[in-house]
Amino acid sequence: MTCRQPLVAVLLALSPVGCQADAGRCDDVADASPEGDLSDAPDGGLLPLNLASISTWGRADGFGGEGHEEGQFSYPSGIALSSDESRVYVFDIGNRAIKVMLRDGTPIDSWPAAVIPDSTGGSGIAVAPDGTVYVADDTIHGVAGYSPDGSVRHSWRLANVRPYRSYEGHPHDLIVSSDGNIVVAEAGLGQLQVFTPDGALLRTIGERGTEKGQFQGGPGGVAELGGRFYATDFKPGAHPFGHTILIFEQDGRYVGMVPPPQGALMPALATLIVSWHGWLFVGAADEPPEIILGQAPGFQRLTHRWEGSRGVFPGELNAPYDAAVDAQGRWYVTELYNHRVQVFQSNLTTP
Repeated sequence: MTCRQPLVAVLLALSPVGCQADAGRCDDVADASPEGDLSDAPDGGLLPLNLASISTWGRADGFGGEGHEEGQFSYPSGIALSSDESRVYVFDIGNRAIKVMLRDGTPIDSWPAAVIPDSTGGSGIAVAPDGTVYVADDTIHGVAGYSPDGSVRHSWRLANVRPYRSYEGHPHDLIVSSDGNIVVAEAGLGQLQVFTPDGALLRTIGERGTEKGQFQGGPGGVAELGGRFYATDFKPGAHPFGHTILIFEQDGRYVGMVPPPQGALMPALATLIVSWHGWLFVGAADEPPEIILGQAPGFQRLTHRWEGSRGVFPGELNAPYDAAVDAQGRWYVTELYNHRVQVFQSNLTTP
């Protein structure tokens, strides 16, 4: 089994107030002047964020390491909530399974994820409004869609790609967009691929290159916010502060680029990117683990910060890979190397 270099934990939360829909693009937002005054805030202008661990799921309640029984995990990667937020779905790489839990961690179902031959990887997971569970396999460039009972509805290979093993170590993500299509972040070719729910390719977005609208590395993760796609661009060999987010309309038109906010890391393998009620959370690697949040007019202003540590105790993280956030502000985080899901409660409210 091949595991990507994981996130250790930084999250940026950005609100796209500074991008005007009628402008067609975002200008160099890094040059804009931040609004408001955080001069009284500690830690260089960042306010403290309250983020408390409330439960851990896995073997021995999340402290027993790798497990292969009901309710246990082996290298969990993608995580997603059902549309009514009653169920939590986890792509369990080591057990080659989709695990289904209630929001309190009670296991209620599990089914095999090896519907595509020779599949050994794992990655993103997303749930459509009709209950179809889509997963992306990062080893063989495959996508599969399951019914809520685990039967296979759809299965296809991604478009126009070489064998993915030549790109081992690159991330892979997918979302169900607001128009019902499946959007896959394809790191190897440096593009987003948009499919119908049954796997017909509609369009590709972006390409590899150094010009505007091109991925210098490839999309590590993708999210949708306000009808636009936001994809992290990991740049090979770039300084941690050099990675960016590219913004596209759903039809593929390039909107603009979001540079990393000052003092915030954007690493080469940022797969964790989640939209939530007008916020955009972007995961990044750092030591010690921390979470940085902000409501950022013009994408340039951070406001909150939570500092943690790497480990196995409550509130500590070891290789957080993906996250889902429910309406109450609870974070469900997969930890690749702790083989568990950890749930946090934040004091973050909708903008």
